[in-house]
Amino acid sequence: MTENAEQVAYSRIKTAIYKQYIRQGSRLAEASLAKQLNLSRTPVRHAMRRLHYEGLVEFSPNGRAQVICPTEDTIRQTYAVRAQLEKLAAALAAKNVTKKDVVELKRMVAEERPIYQKFIASGLRQVLSKYHELNETFHLRIAKLSGNKVLYEQIEGLLQKCRVYLILFDTYDQMDFNPSPMASPLEHEEIISCLSNSDSQGAEEAMLNHLNSTLDGMDFENVLPDDHITI
Repeated sequence: MTENAEQVAYSRIKTAIYKQYIRQGSRLAEASLAKQLNLSRTPVRHAMRRLHYEGLVEFSPNGRAQVICPTEDTIRQTYAVRAQLEKLAAALAAKNVTKKDVVELKRMVAEERPIYQKFIASGLRQVLSKYHELNETFHLRIAKLSGNKVLYEQIEGLLQKCRVYLILFDTYDQMDFNPSPMASPLEHEEIISCLSNSDSQGAEEAMLNHLNSTLDGMDFENVLPDDHITI
C-alpha cells in the first residue's frame, strides 16, 4: 500500500458521500469499492478508518462499514451538549481575552464574511467547505481562550460531529442555511463584542443564540426517522 493510494481512496469515497452518490446508511463494501476505484482492499480499508475517525462512517460490531445515518434526535442532542460547553467556554474566555485576542477574532470574521456571502450567493460545496473551516477556527479559538484544555478537546470533537451533520444536509433543497446573507458573521461579531467588554453573561447568550440559529436552519424533514432500518 502506498500513501497515495490511501489518499485516493479516502478522497474519492469522501467526495461520493458529500455529493450523496453514496447515500446515508449505505453499506460500504470493501471489495466492491476497491474494484470500482481500481485499488487493492488495503488502502480502501485504511481510508474507511479515516472516515470513521471523522464521523462519516460507522462500523457495526461485526466490522461492517456504512455511511452514518444521524436522526433528528441525535443532531439536536449533539447541539444541546455543544451549546452548553460553548456557553461555558465563552463565559471563561470573556475573563481571559486580551486586546490582541480581540483583534485576531475580528480578523477571522473579516476573512469569513466574503466566504459566507459567496456561499449564500452560489451554494457551491467547495465554498461551504472553506466556510466551515473558518467557522470552526473561530469557535476553537474561543474554546482555547477559556483556558480549559478538557473543555477545548470536548468542543473540538463536537465541532467535528456538527460539521458532518451540516455537510450531509447542506444543499438548498435540504437546508435553509441562515437566510440572511450576513447572519453568521454578525452573530460572531456580537460574541466578540461581549468578549471585548468582559461580559461573560452576554457572551454566553450570544453564543447560545448563534448555535440555535444554526440548528434552526437545518431542514429536519430530510433527516431519516428514528425507526429507519438500513438493509
